Amino acid sequence: MPEMMVRMGELATSAVAGDVLVSLGLGSCIGLTLYDPKTKVGGMLHFQLPTSTLDTDRARQNPLMFADTGFAHLLKEVTTSGGEKRRLKVRMAGAAQIRSPGSRGRAPERARLPRAGKRSGRNRACRGAASTLRPRSGASRSSTLVRCWP
Repeated sequence: MPEMMVRMGELATSAVAGDVLVSLGLGSCIGLTLYDPKTKVGGMLHFQLPTSTLDTDRARQNPLMFADTGFAHLLKEVTTSGGEKRRLKVRMAGAAQIRSPGSRGRAPERARLPRAGKRSGRNRACRGAASTLRPRSGASRSSTLVRCWP
């Protein structure tokens, strides 16, 4: 199974059997996945900052570092690859404490996309969290590699 590493400020999409999208080191970052269960297209974004208005120069250089602009790119890539917005499932991992209402995790809600599963972390920040997505099966997993604290 080929692993496609999604590093900070990157995204990847796939519909290939056996592909695994992986994002490691989600301490203060968030790994966000979109998945269409019908077409079996999935994508992952590894972003760091909530809004591109915080640093417009940096946002022009790498829009994938930010939740708002990165999510727009991920949504476009997944739908261009055959995913349909109304069927997309959303999952997020990492930075659970920072992902409170009004913060980094709001882009999918503004796009009216439902979250799949429960939030990970429940008011806990985790250093060393990881996220994986297997686009053909839709299997996604979030795990903590190091430690969490309240």
